[in-house]
Amino acid sequence: MLVFALDTSTLQGSIGWVEHKQEGASWYVERFQACSAPAKPGHAETLLQRIAHSLTCGGYRAKDLDLLVIGRGPGTFTGLRIGLSTIK
Repeated sequence: MLVFALDTSTLQGSIGWVEHKQEGASWYVERFQACSAPAKPGHAETLLQRIAHSLTCGGYRAKDLDLLVIGRGPGTFTGLRIGLSTIK
């Protein structure tokens, strides 16, 4: 299962993915990648490029994602709106 998460609620944006594998009744992390960086000039200008770069580095595309996770704050309304609309 490939899970992608992002948080744009603050001026420090975070994105990442984790690949889980199941063995019997147990799940374990096979690979993961995370990035946290200032949103300069802003989330709207940087988020899609960072997502694309993160997935490409892992050898994935958006259609490979099984679950999307988003941080819901507290934070700025604009930052939350950008994150939610991107996930949608």
